[in-house]
Amino acid sequence: MAIFTLPNNPNISTISSHANLFPKQTAEPSDTPVATSYLGTPIYDLLIFQNKDTGISEDMNLADVLLTVSQSKNIVKTQISGRAGTVKEYISLNDFQINVQGYLIGVNPNEFPKNLVALWEQYMNLNTQISVASNFLSIFDITSVVVDTFRIAQQEGFRNAVPFTMSLISDEDIELQLSDDANSTI
Repeated sequence: MAIFTLPNNPNISTISSHANLFPKQTAEPSDTPVATSYLGTPIYDLLIFQNKDTGISEDMNLADVLLTVSQSKNIVKTQISGRAGTVKEYISLNDFQINVQGYLIGVNPNEFPKNLVALWEQYMNLNTQISVASNFLSIFDITSVVVDTFRIAQQEGFRNAVPFTMSLISDEDIELQLSDDANSTI
């Protein structure tokens, strides 16, 4: 019987090897793929730019992307004389920042995906919000975004795979209500 010691923990000095810290599950759960790649591998999430209210004729399905979501807080920091540090006053949360890395991949290996790049460019050049669908983004209740920055490049050795990155900002519709009060000003 092997015994090991957990460092820096006065409450637990030893645990014997028969302790089952991570039991094996009998049936392992698995996510259901939403699509299949050209190579037959499962794809578990898509980023879909939806064409509603954009004037663009079709949705754009981005299957080969990695998403990074971050968010910061709006905090007012006030310095007080004679006190080390600052007094923090929490105000609110900022918008979500979404970084996307991916590839526009054409069906034919020796053909540049002109139509995909042209459609991608149409979405990048929009001056309005874009409705999006993604299982990952839905965790954060993100359903629309605006494009902040984008970059697209050629890649040596690949004719049908065009790498791109983009930075998106979450956007929510707000509804303003005007008051009928005669004393109010706008």
